[in-house]
Amino acid sequence: MHLTPNYLPAIGGVEISTHEINKRLVKDGFEIEVITQKEPNSPRYEIKDGVGIKRVSVFELLKLRYRLGRMTPHMIPKIFQADFDILHAHSYGFFPTWASLVSRKPVVITPHSDPTAKMYPLWDLLRAIPIRRADRIVALSEMERKHLIEQEVKPEKIVIIHNGVTLPPVKGKDVGVHPMILCMARMDIDHKGQDVMLKAMKKVHRALPDVKLIMAGGGKDFPLLKGMAKNLGLEDCVEFTGFLYSPNKWNYLLSCDVLSIAPRMEPFGVVYLEAMAYGKPIVTTNVGAIPEVVGDCAILVAPNNPGLLAAALIRVLTDKKLAQTLSQKGLRRVQRYNWDNLVQRYKALYESLMRRRNNDS
Repeated sequence: MHLTPNYLPAIGGVEISTHEINKRLVKDGFEIEVITQKEPNSPRYEIKDGVGIKRVSVFELLKLRYRLGRMTPHMIPKIFQADFDILHAHSYGFFPTWASLVSRKPVVITPHSDPTAKMYPLWDLLRAIPIRRADRIVALSEMERKHLIEQEVKPEKIVIIHNGVTLPPVKGKDVGVHPMILCMARMDIDHKGQDVMLKAMKKVHRALPDVKLIMAGGGKDFPLLKGMAKNLGLEDCVEFTGFLYSPNKWNYLLSCDVLSIAPRMEPFGVVYLEAMAYGKPIVTTNVGAIPEVVGDCAILVAPNNPGLLAAALIRVLTDKKLAQTLSQKGLRRVQRYNWDNLVQRYKALYESLMRRRNNDS
């Protein structure tokens, strides 16, 4: 059983990666059920790719950043009512990890969060409780593993399993916008830094007037960023698409000349894998696990620095040899992130916990 704050059709790294794992485990004979919060226009129950998805009511107890104050108390009776072998909770500090504390079965937690990010002092202290109590923690990166140990999680409880990507990628169609910078991320400037991207685009536009910036994604800061683009005089060279669903997402990834995001924190970044799978050069920041994920396949700059970001983008867009080198390196590196291989590590993790539980009983 999985507990997660959001699930498909909500779009995000957590939602996509969790479903990619689950649908492959179903093919390997696992029975998977997901308990998540109900979003508007989503059914209470559905089966998607063999994965059962139950949605429960949600309310906002406190207005906190990243929707940390959202509560789904109906998850707790579901834990007692369901017949499952392992409970896998997702998202560090969110309600599902708290709900996992009532489980009498083995618990796995995937934080899906940049553990160096500070939220609220008391929350930062308390949110470590569930991960210390869990039987296993899935860290997405070595950086995350080290920080979890600093949070007094026993090293032997931690398993590193990276996020992945489907290979080969979905075939897309060129959207006919060139040269194109694609910034594909949730519209949340505290996390994804699109305000920095727009300021950098102001400088890129002066040097390369034909370049277009596609801002793909939705979220709480969508109106703010549209207003910012207008105030910066970028309306003619910046397009906001909202969320890009398949096949449009793949069409834009195929079409872009460079993928660029300016995060202030990032626990992993599945979109970088997707860009590498299409052979796209990447310009981004050196925060969180990004350096570990992209290696030498991207140009990395310090966060909160539009000048450095703009200079790196101009360099990639004007140096075809550099762009080709980054592309080729990305195509080679992304092979290690194939979901079909990574899911075997989840299978081994779950089976080891079931064996241990059977031996203990």
